[in-house]
Amino acid sequence: MKKFIFTALFIFNCLPMIAFAGVVDNTTPTSQTSNQNTITWKITNPLRKEVGSDIPSIVTAIMKNIVMPLASVLVVLAVLYAGFKFVIAQGNSKELEEARNGFLWVLIGSAVLLGAYGITEVLKETINQIAPLP
Repeated sequence: MKKFIFTALFIFNCLPMIAFAGVVDNTTPTSQTSNQNTITWKITNPLRKEVGSDIPSIVTAIMKNIVMPLASVLVVLAVLYAGFKFVIAQGNSKELEEARNGFLWVLIGSAVLLGAYGITEVLKETINQIAPLP
């Protein structure tokens, strides 16, 4: 049953991407001598128009619009869960140690996430100063 649910969710999530990937543009024929209608396929940029088509701008858009908001929500939920474990421990030293370790790992993970984001921004700015994009 789990495999069926996973497969159904996967298909449900991927089907719109497959269906809307190609856009038919048959308004202008490609050949002036041919009487047949030809279909040309164009794949449009699924991101916003202000996002460029080069790799650094796409990676930056993904980091700012997807990864960081999702990670910040996960960090907040993990901190809340660690605090909940502190409350549930009720003075039990073993459970308090587990809650403390969980909170420590949440802090370490969020520091790594923010550090990685900061390092990528610094490297991007350094590379743009050395060899700016056209």
